[in-house]
Amino acid sequence: MDLKKLSQSNLIEEINTHFPGFLISKTIGQQDGPNFDLYLVTQKEQEVFSIAMKHDEDSVVDYLVIESNMIEDMYGVSVGSNIEHAIKNRPNLVFYTDLHFNVYASSEGSRIQYRLKGDLKLLNDSTLVAEDFSVAQWQVEKMEIEYLIWRE
Repeated sequence: MDLKKLSQSNLIEEINTHFPGFLISKTIGQQDGPNFDLYLVTQKEQEVFSIAMKHDEDSVVDYLVIESNMIEDMYGVSVGSNIEHAIKNRPNLVFYTDLHFNVYASSEGSRIQYRLKGDLKLLNDSTLVAEDFSVAQWQVEKMEIEYLIWRE
């Protein structure tokens, strides 16, 4: 499925072509900002991935989130992979946090990012400060991929 060519007009047809037998449901996604159209793709009652449309241009995909290990990205990384595997396949990964203290990994210019889960190692007994978004590679050792995310 070519995500760059995916739009609201061809989304259901494309999903059905590449994932026959999967169920697609449309709902409204909520966030701190405006609501947006959200498509949930499930198989056997397990959410496999979701597609969020841009809130201000609802015919354009904003991002796709893969929540199942059924799908690998082009680097051979999937949900549940350990971060060491991702680093081996993508040695230029950079790590950072967001305002909600979620930890992410991506590389410059890439649309593919990973949300990590596990124990983030902090320097001494310090706390993570929201103003400092950078995370060093040693801090994410033993973490694993929680979601694969493709952003427009």
